[in-house]
Amino acid sequence: MKHATLRPLRRFLPGLALMMGTQVFANPIETNTITYQMANDYAECEILVDAPVDTESDIAWNLNNFIHENLQTVKLGVSDNVASPITQAMVDQCGKKRMAEMMANIKEIYGGEKPNAPHMYKTEIRKEFDNNNLVTYTATIFTYDGGAHGMTQSTSVTYSKDLVMRLSYDNAFSPEGLKALKQALREGLKKYFEVTTDQELIGMLNGVDDPYDLPLPGGDPFITQQGLVLRYVPYEIAPYSAGMPTVTIPWTKIRSLLRPIVADDFVPEK
Repeated sequence: MKHATLRPLRRFLPGLALMMGTQVFANPIETNTITYQMANDYAECEILVDAPVDTESDIAWNLNNFIHENLQTVKLGVSDNVASPITQAMVDQCGKKRMAEMMANIKEIYGGEKPNAPHMYKTEIRKEFDNNNLVTYTATIFTYDGGAHGMTQSTSVTYSKDLVMRLSYDNAFSPEGLKALKQALREGLKKYFEVTTDQELIGMLNGVDDPYDLPLPGGDPFITQQGLVLRYVPYEIAPYSAGMPTVTIPWTKIRSLLRPIVADDFVPEK
């Protein structure tokens, strides 16, 4: 999924916001929860969005961009401004277009007959974590269009409030940190799959031969109240039955993984 475009001069220069006299966020980011629901015998659509109330700041601009990406407002023809404030009218339009898409698909597949189970499109875009230094948003999308099972996709993003920088493998972790991250990932996946040996772990995964060179999740890592989270989507590294393999690294270990230049902005020393 395409990342939000960061506004200039904010990505790699800690403290620059302070030197420029720009406001540094400390208070929680206020949100307005916007919902849409529609259901009939053929299809169901539910959308829930925690929309930032602030419409001017860089952090709100980036969070709105994340919401637009996951609502697919441009693709649906709802908005051509990928960072504009999220409104009830916008969410309603997205929901109506999703319902129309499902109804058209059902008509093509089943004619005038009802499907065995209603087709579904359900999206939740929530503020998952918010403290003095950072904010994390998570988008969870569930779709069902017939067949044996539906599909869940989940994407999360963490922003430093000072730098307005998105946490990613490339910009936040040192080479040594990435090595340590992969080691923690290996041990965390063993716990997730309830196995103890490297060979047992390989047996649970798809397309992985070396437990010491595990592919990182395609989505960015993110920070929650529990710690640094790495999460795979279904089928990314394991069968569908494995769900979304997830590893959480405790807060006490996060700082040592990050580049010194950004560590204070994401996980300051106590």
